[in-house]
This record gives sequence, structure tokens and C-alpha cells, in this order.
Amino acid sequence: MMDPEVLERIAARRAELDGLEEQLVHQLSEVTNIEATTDN
Repeated sequence: MMDPEVLERIAARRAELDGLEEQLVHQLSEVTNIEATTDN
């Protein structure tokens, strides 16, 4: 079994990556909306 400290670090990094993923999704949706409104 893995060291509890290692598991804790993995969980913390995963939470950090999940947060970054949410930010990217939000930014991408904003860019997509801007492009959609400027397309003629």
C-alpha cells in the first residue's frame, strides 16, 4: 500500500488540477462566446 503522505499529495494535486480544469473550461466558453458574437 502507498504511503499516506503520498496519497495525500496525490489528492491535493488532483484537486488543484480539477480547479485548473474548471478555469480552462470557463475561459474556453468565454472565448467561444466572443467568437460566436463576432462571426458574420
